[in-house]
Amino acid sequence: MAKILVVGNPLSSFVQENGLVGQQMGHQVHWFSRHSANLPGVKHHTFPQWAKKHNAFRAVIEPIQLSLTLQKIKPDLVHVIYASLGLAALPLSRQHPLLVTAMGSDVPPGKGYVFPYRSWTRLLLKRADAITVRTEFMREKLATIGVSRERMHRLYWGIDLDVFNTLESKKSLRKKWKLPDEMFVFFDPRSATPLYNKDVVIKAFAKTAQGKNGKTVLLSASNFADASYLERLKQLAGGLGISDQVVFLERVELREMAELYNLADVTLSVPSSDGLPQTLFEAWGCGSFVILSDLPYLKELISEDVIVKLVPVGDAGKLAEAMIWAWEHPEIRDAARVKGIEFVRKHADKRIEADALKKIYSRLLGQ
Repeated sequence: MAKILVVGNPLSSFVQENGLVGQQMGHQVHWFSRHSANLPGVKHHTFPQWAKKHNAFRAVIEPIQLSLTLQKIKPDLVHVIYASLGLAALPLSRQHPLLVTAMGSDVPPGKGYVFPYRSWTRLLLKRADAITVRTEFMREKLATIGVSRERMHRLYWGIDLDVFNTLESKKSLRKKWKLPDEMFVFFDPRSATPLYNKDVVIKAFAKTAQGKNGKTVLLSASNFADASYLERLKQLAGGLGISDQVVFLERVELREMAELYNLADVTLSVPSSDGLPQTLFEAWGCGSFVILSDLPYLKELISEDVIVKLVPVGDAGKLAEAMIWAWEHPEIRDAARVKGIEFVRKHADKRIEADALKKIYSRLLGQ
């Protein structure tokens, strides 16, 4: 049995699923994060509560506490999920074997690859023994900053098809969520932070709802909310006169998320920057039509075989046009539903991707 230290936010379902692969293999998993999570069989390590409340304290205390944790448990493998860790990259960069799961924000010009994080992110990526990336676009971008292509492995990761599927009746779900059968449903599943342009979504929805006599609703997730931004969103909806048509959802659990995708005629995901969003696979798995920001990392996935609608980043007018277009073309939505479900079953089954990650673990532990 090996000792594995995972570094990442365990409150994220994606991070949690990646980090628990070692446990599935029978290894002992330790977890380091400023966030606490009750993960059965996992030993959690963190740093003092007072240091978590102030960015300056956290920036200094986190690498010190991480160094002490590394000395204490002497892990056989370290798995870092999200490479932009600030000064915490320094003690991690000396660990071997080291596996890094890089995300879109870690890739230039992502928010984790700006000054002062840029140098530390690059150091961690260049020192890693293996790196998983989610797209070929990410692989090429990391290669431009000196990361070896030979150490990079493409993993979509994928979704749990036992959760994200179309097995539940739309009629029963509408009854559960108190939505009339004739209501057209838009769903914004992204976190309530400025990165995800939820203010743009609300402005576009206001244009879309004009003249529709209240026959549409926007369900907006509020997970990991920036409190001040969320309050601005609510004020924006009120100012546009659509408060009764915009539903801000508190913490949405995994199975509830699948229900919401099934309810949604159209799913909206229009961030300023993104990697390969789980949102896309989850929506496809549940048969929802997707409108996305026109970002370069998606080009290798988006083709005529999988129909989505791409819109310019931050353009509420173009987004509204796309929303109205999707509403008025049910035949397109139906075609996309079939293609999306086919795609995730073929390319985005989490079980297959988890097996690929286990092989990387075994190789690194063997070294």
